[in-house]
Amino acid sequence: MNIAIIEDHNIVRKGIIEIIQNLGNFNFVIESDNGKDFIDKYKQAKIQPEICIIDIRMPEMDGFQLVQYIKGNFPNLKTLVLTTYDEEYYLIKMIKLGVNGYLLKNCHPEELKKALIAISENSYYYNNIFSKRLKEMVVTNFIKLPNITDNEKSFLKICGEDLTYSQIAEKLNKSQRSVEGYRDSLFRKFEVNNRASLVLLAVKMGIIKL
Repeated sequence: MNIAIIEDHNIVRKGIIEIIQNLGNFNFVIESDNGKDFIDKYKQAKIQPEICIIDIRMPEMDGFQLVQYIKGNFPNLKTLVLTTYDEEYYLIKMIKLGVNGYLLKNCHPEELKKALIAISENSYYYNNIFSKRLKEMVVTNFIKLPNITDNEKSFLKICGEDLTYSQIAEKLNKSQRSVEGYRDSLFRKFEVNNRASLVLLAVKMGIIKL
């Protein structure tokens, strides 16, 4: 499998490459320390990667900008974000951009191998960051639509924005307690336990558009 890696810290990049190469038949065809450098190398590459491993925080062009560019210009190239950031904001934003997988840098090497193979074969990899219900939906491409109230739907429509629950409450002209009630109810109905999984499920089910 041909892979590219975009990671601005040289020691980290070399370490990831060594770990992955020891896992099996993986060949790194492009190494870059920022998004712009990767784009230039990709356009000139005689052997192009199937998957690119991308860090989020990088100079010149960060991971968000790079994933967005790849999805718009290299639609067949698959993306796996490998980062230290586990906050919902980063995960939701990458989901909105269409990333194929999202892993934390403290993951076990075998999980990294599993993710690369899953993305190659199935286009997506979801680990325990995502809910069981979300994984089932990706595999079967079907999930029953739960009954939701108008207030819950209004909450869902802006849940994917970069807003705190307090800001969402202000935007909906509701109390923060009410908004948190909508969230908890939706978590139960969708069988998820975090905002990122809720947003992705709602998008996949056609309830909201991002």
